[in-house]
Amino acid sequence: MGLFNKLFKSQRDIAKDEIQEGLPWQMLESEDQLNNLIANSKRVPKVIFKHSTRCGISRMVLKNFEAGYSLKDEDASFYLLDLLNHRELSNTIASKLNVMHQSPQIIVIDNEEIIHTDSHHGIDIKRVEQLIKKRVNMRFNKLLILTIAVTLFSCKTNVFTGKKTLNFMSNSQLFPMAFSQYGEFLNTNKVVTGTADSEMINRVGSKIKVAAQRWLNALGEEQYLKDYAWEYNLVEDPTVNAWCMPGGKIVFYTGILPICQDETGVAIVMGHEVAHALADHGAQRMSASQVQALGAVGVAVGGQLGGLNEGTQQILNQAYGIGSQVGGMLPFSRSHETEADKIGLYLAAIAGYNPDAGAELWERMKANSGGEAPPEFMSTHPSNDSRIAFLKELAPQAKIEARKYGVTSFK
Repeated sequence: MGLFNKLFKSQRDIAKDEIQEGLPWQMLESEDQLNNLIANSKRVPKVIFKHSTRCGISRMVLKNFEAGYSLKDEDASFYLLDLLNHRELSNTIASKLNVMHQSPQIIVIDNEEIIHTDSHHGIDIKRVEQLIKKRVNMRFNKLLILTIAVTLFSCKTNVFTGKKTLNFMSNSQLFPMAFSQYGEFLNTNKVVTGTADSEMINRVGSKIKVAAQRWLNALGEEQYLKDYAWEYNLVEDPTVNAWCMPGGKIVFYTGILPICQDETGVAIVMGHEVAHALADHGAQRMSASQVQALGAVGVAVGGQLGGLNEGTQQILNQAYGIGSQVGGMLPFSRSHETEADKIGLYLAAIAGYNPDAGAELWERMKANSGGEAPPEFMSTHPSNDSRIAFLKELAPQAKIEARKYGVTSFK
C-alpha cells in the first residue's frame, strides 16, 4: 500500500515528504517568489537548497544539512527548490544571479547578492550558519554605529537654556504635519467661538506670543518664530487639558477653565504649553522615539547573536522596554515638563501676569486629582508637590526677568 501511495503522489508531495518537520522550509515554486526572496534579502539572509528527489546523494546531503541545523527562524529564511518539478526556475536563478546550476546545491543570498554557494558533499550547514551569524552581526554593528551617529550629530541648542538637545526634526518637516493634525482636530471637535471664554483664550494667547517674541529678540533670535502660524482655540470638552502643537497651534479644553479660575490661571497654563513648542520638545520626543526604536531592534538582534532562547529573549525585550522608559524616555519627558514650567512662568510674567499664580494653579490641580497621580518615578510629569515647590521658588526670578522688559506690575 505504501508503494501504491508513493506511485500516485505528486512530485511536490514527494519533495515535502523528504524534508524534516519542524525545520522552517518554504517551497520555492515561482519566479515571483524568487524575486520577492531576493528583494527581502536586504532584511534577512535567504538560503536556497536545490534538491532532486531522484538523487540519492541529494537526499543524503539534505538529511545531513537538516541534522546539523541549529539557527533560529529569525536568523535566515530557508527555501527548498524541487528540481524535478521546477527545473526552469533553477535556470532562472542561474541567469539572474550569475551562478552555475548544480544539484544538489546550496545558495545563500544577502542584500540581493550571492555570498556563498556550494554543491554535493561540499554543502556544510555549520559553514552556512557561521556565515549567516557573521552577516547578522554586521547588521547589528551598523545599527549601533547609526544609533551613535544619530545621537552625537543630531543635536540642536535650546536657545532658552543653552543646552544641547537631541533633535533631527526640522521645522519644515514638523510644522506641516502639526498644522494638518491641528486642522483635523478642529474639524472633528466642537470649537467654541464668540464667548467671553473664547475671547479670553485669544487675548491671553496674543499676549504670550508678544512676550515670546520680546524674549527671543533679547536673546538675538529675532527670526525664531518666523514660521509660526499662531492659533488659539477653545474646544468643548470636559477633559482637564490644554496643549500647543509645534508652530503655535493651541487648544484649551473647557474642562480646564474651572481650575484656571481666571485669566491669570489661563496665562500660566498657556505659557507652559507654548514653552513646550518653543523649546522643540515635540521634535525632541519624536527624535528620541526613533533612537529608542533603533535600540530595541539592537537588543533583539543582540539577543539572537547571544543564543538566547525565545522565553529569555521575551524577558529581555520587556526589561528593555521598562528600562528605556525609566532610564531614558520618561525622565526625558519629566525634564521637558520642568523646563516648560520655568520658560512658561517667565513668559507669563513678561506678558504681565503674576507668576505667583503658578504654584496656586498646581495646588488646585493637586486637589482636582484627588491624590491619584502616579508616583513621580513612573510618571511623565513631576509630582504635584515637586512642581508646586519649584514654581514657588521660580516666581521671584520670573518677576526679576519681567522687569528687564519694563513689566513692574502684574495682573
